[in-house]
Amino acid sequence: MEKEDHNKVLRTSKEQIECYLNFVRVHPKIRLHKNDPLRPKRMEELWAELSVQLNALKEPTRNPIKWRENLSHWKNQTRSRARKAKAQKLVTGGGPNSTIELSETEQRALDTLGSIAVDGLADVPAIGTEK
Repeated sequence: MEKEDHNKVLRTSKEQIECYLNFVRVHPKIRLHKNDPLRPKRMEELWAELSVQLNALKEPTRNPIKWRENLSHWKNQTRSRARKAKAQKLVTGGGPNSTIELSETEQRALDTLGSIAVDGLADVPAIGTEK
């Protein structure tokens, strides 16, 4: 029984997500999820600092590499949900979205992390569309 509990994957708490979003606001380079070619050690330091803050809140606790993977996955899931919600809204003609609603935290994440993956670039035409 003990092994089952040990192997159970704990979800990142809402407080940890909020801490991550606040950290990204203070350190915007971390949101790019790329190493700064001029200062690769700085990115490692930022993730280590963020990891300490996140682990101090409550379970789960992870090392900086696992936090980076986990938060990247969460960010991609959030953007995917936003794209699906946007597509569904277009299908309904702008009417109410029946199945996908973004939470306040997810909307805040898009505002903080950027929504280009959802909205696309304004100056770049969509493939297969003509004016």
